[in-house]
Amino acid sequence: MRKRLIGWCWVLSGFALAACSQGQPPAAQGDFHAYWKEFRAASLSLSARKAAAMTQFPFITRGEMDEDPEIPRDREWFERMYPAVLQADPGMRPEPETMLQLINRTPQVTERDYAPGSDFARVGLFEFRKINGAWKFVRAYWAE
Repeated sequence: MRKRLIGWCWVLSGFALAACSQGQPPAAQGDFHAYWKEFRAASLSLSARKAAAMTQFPFITRGEMDEDPEIPRDREWFERMYPAVLQADPGMRPEPETMLQLINRTPQVTERDYAPGSDFARVGLFEFRKINGAWKFVRAYWAE
């Protein structure tokens, strides 16, 4: 009887897990490292559409200064302007570098970018948040 009960618990927990994760890609369901791998691939392929699918809207942009205003952006803006955002210099090296180059040289995030267990990550000029259990690209420090 006990073995049967334990077996049913496993079956029911599997259904619960599947129900909670429906509609989200596997990487978005909680693991930032897996999310980063997919986001990085979308960015390196210059697919604004794929990156947009991993983004929270309205998406926020703001300049690098504290007094710069936050500007909410819609999906149409994002898909049109994402290639330009990827050309921004994160200022992390003495020589000029683009966010695309930074993403390319960052196959895995480190504790500098993301603290395990946190719902926040930052890679260069890009911020990510875990929202309702799913990772999303939420902000870029970028001025037109």
